[in-house]
Amino acid sequence: MAYTIAWHAQGAIIAYSGRVALEDLMAATQALYTDPRYSDCRFQIADFSLADFSHISLDHIQAIAASDAAASQMLPNIPSAIVTQHPIGEALAFHYRMIAEAHQVKWDIQLFPVLREALRWRDKVLAAVIG
Repeated sequence: MAYTIAWHAQGAIIAYSGRVALEDLMAATQALYTDPRYSDCRFQIADFSLADFSHISLDHIQAIAASDAAASQMLPNIPSAIVTQHPIGEALAFHYRMIAEAHQVKWDIQLFPVLREALRWRDKVLAAVIG
C-alpha cells in the first residue's frame, strides 16, 4: 500500500510514499470516502511529499477528478490541500485542480510545497470554522 490515512479530530491527512499508481489513488480515496468519519471532515490534505509519480498520467488525474466530483456533491465545501514540491507532482496537481474545476468539484483546493505550510493553512481553516 502506497498510502496511509491519518484521521484527526476534524479531518484527514492522506500520505503517499514510494511508487504511486492509479490503483493506489483510487483505493485511498475510496477508503477515505467510505469511512464514517469522513462525514465530519472539515479539511483533507493529500501529502505527496514522498511519492514517485512516474506511473501517473494525465488520464489518471482525469479519473481521480471525476471520482472526487461525485464525493464533493455529497460533502461540498471541504477545504482540500495537495502537498508536493516535485516538479512532476506540481504539474499533476495543477492539472488536477483545473480538471476538478471543470468537473465542478465543490472543494476549495490549495497547493503547498511542504506539509508544514498545509498544516498552517489547516489551522486557519479550522479557526475560521470555529470562529
